[in-house]
Amino acid sequence: MSKMEREIAKELCRNRSAKKKDAFRLSVLRSLYPRLFNDSTTIGVLRINLKSYVHPKHDEICIKYEALNAQLNESFTEQSTPTSSERILRNKLHAVSKCEFLPSIWIGRKNVDLFAPTLSGFNRQLESFCGVAIEVDGPIHDLWPKALKDNHKEELLHWMNILTLRVKNADIAADRLKFLNTRYYFRPTDTRAKRRIWLKIYLVTIFLNASDQDIESLFQCNLSSLAKEFRHVSTEKKPCL
Repeated sequence: MSKMEREIAKELCRNRSAKKKDAFRLSVLRSLYPRLFNDSTTIGVLRINLKSYVHPKHDEICIKYEALNAQLNESFTEQSTPTSSERILRNKLHAVSKCEFLPSIWIGRKNVDLFAPTLSGFNRQLESFCGVAIEVDGPIHDLWPKALKDNHKEELLHWMNILTLRVKNADIAADRLKFLNTRYYFRPTDTRAKRRIWLKIYLVTIFLNASDQDIESLFQCNLSSLAKEFRHVSTEKKPCL
């Protein structure tokens, strides 16, 4: 087996393990907030019976997210530091739009290059979205291990109803940004929708990064017992993980 094949095998194993963990954590989250996460796409679709739980205040959730955000930035400096292409793209977008484009936002265990929380709309299939994540891709994104991570990130964002747009470095240098006008219908996000999308981001990031003890303390739910229930239900329903 070549070195590349070994790396691919390891990445596949890590990806499967991460997806299983994500599916459990997000199923608990979806059961805590059924109205906020009311879809049934690919990640965390199983319902879990929660006997007792609490909904922390928005400020408590925000504080916990900010603490995790600081830890992730410190642990993954390379991912959280904007590249020159990302800075150029952000400046160009600000020049043609009044929308807010935030750099290096953590959503779950993934860092999004640019995030526009004030944009919503429809794609060609008339699927609605709220929030736009813009990913700047260099040549490394064409390699298989990196492409697998990108797919995992897009799957999570799609589950959260966030649109992902990918831009190549060459397109930024050549000033080709027509993708914003030709493929999607955009509209401003109202205040309530913007608050919901940020709450989703806070909750998903907390559930995919915080320790079991922190989640149990914040939401008063026993993850160990819920994990047993999840495994039992998942063997019956066979979720897509």
